[in-house]
Amino acid sequence: MPHQQPVTAIGRQPVDYFRLTGDTVTVPAVTMWHVDETGLIDDFRVYVDLAPLSA
Repeated sequence: MPHQQPVTAIGRQPVDYFRLTGDTVTVPAVTMWHVDETGLIDDFRVYVDLAPLSA
């Protein structure tokens, strides 16, 4: 396997939550992952702003 440069990628996406009341709440989320020099993901993180769910 050839040597690769480490890479960090960031993705931003909306996430829909469906309440039992039938309402839908969309919240922002971010995923971040790091690919090491062997080409494997060695770190993966998900961040979600859940504040709108309690509003």
